[in-house]
Amino acid sequence: MSVEMRVVVGLLFLLVTFISGIWLRRSGRPRPVALLTLHKLIPLAAIVLIGLTVRRLGNVAGMSAGAIGAVAVTGGLYLCAIASGGWLSTKQPAPAAISAIHVVAPPLTVLSTGVTLYLLTAGCVHCGSF
Repeated sequence: MSVEMRVVVGLLFLLVTFISGIWLRRSGRPRPVALLTLHKLIPLAAIVLIGLTVRRLGNVAGMSAGAIGAVAVTGGLYLCAIASGGWLSTKQPAPAAISAIHVVAPPLTVLSTGVTLYLLTAGCVHCGSF
C-alpha cells in the first residue's frame, strides 16, 4: 500500500472517530456500548496504521530534528485524546477541564499528524511507495 493510501485510510479512520464522538456526545448517558467500542477501536487502528507509516518513512527518508519533535508532540496529543476520552467514558461525570481537553486534543492531533507526515515526506524521492 502506498504512503498516500495509508495516509488517506488513517485520516478516514480519524474522520469516523470524530463522527462517532459527536454521536456519543449527543446520545447522553449511559453511552451506547457498541458506539463507544467503535469510537475506541477505530482510532486505535488509525494510530497503528499511521505509526507504522511514520516508522517506515523514518527508515526510508531519515528523520530530521523537526520531524522527531513533531512525532513526539503528535504522540503526546494522541495520549491526551485517549486519556481524556477514557475519563469521559466512565460512569461518573468528568471535570469540565477533561471535557475541554477532549474537545481540543483530537483536532490538534489530526493537525499534528498532518504536519508530522509532511515533515517526513517533504523532499523524499523514495517515499511514493514502499
